[in-house]
Amino acid sequence: MRWPAESATALGCPLRPRRSKQRSLRNEPSWPNLWGLLPSNKGLSDRIHLDETSVVAGSKTNGTLTVVNRGERAIGLSYRGCRPSYRVALTDREGLFGDAFQLPCPRRPLVIEPGPNSFPVVVSTTYDSCVPAGPVAPDQPGCTGGSRAMVPPLPPGRYLAVLVGVNLALPPAPPVPVTLKTS
Repeated sequence: MRWPAESATALGCPLRPRRSKQRSLRNEPSWPNLWGLLPSNKGLSDRIHLDETSVVAGSKTNGTLTVVNRGERAIGLSYRGCRPSYRVALTDREGLFGDAFQLPCPRRPLVIEPGPNSFPVVVSTTYDSCVPAGPVAPDQPGCTGGSRAMVPPLPPGRYLAVLVGVNLALPPAPPVPVTLKTS
């Protein structure tokens, strides 16, 4: 599904709406930012690496979120006793595409050890849902595959892979350009 950037509940967390569609990702509201990230420890940095940045729409691509802890002690990330959720999603600067978060509350923190920490990510290039009877709205596409009701791929074009979270105290990772192609 295409999650509108203006929706305060699109990711299941309080987000501030964008003020202008022309704003770049670097000028988003401070905290929590548009992608659900909270203020982070100044000793943390992160980046996204994708195995492929030019992929066929409808497929998935694997990658890694690398978080570097420049401190000497491990940092346990949690919010009100819950481990934060994270993923890498595609955006066209107007909304997020991909699966919504399920909001379980694991009672153990996300531990960031000193040095580099690698977390596997999978980036989907499909909508997360569809309407079996056909499109109801532009951002709710009709299903493909007849009676199998398959979720359609995102349209070919240029997107950005961004780190999104729910109560995730990490700095925004630099966005990674992704091109979706037809074949």
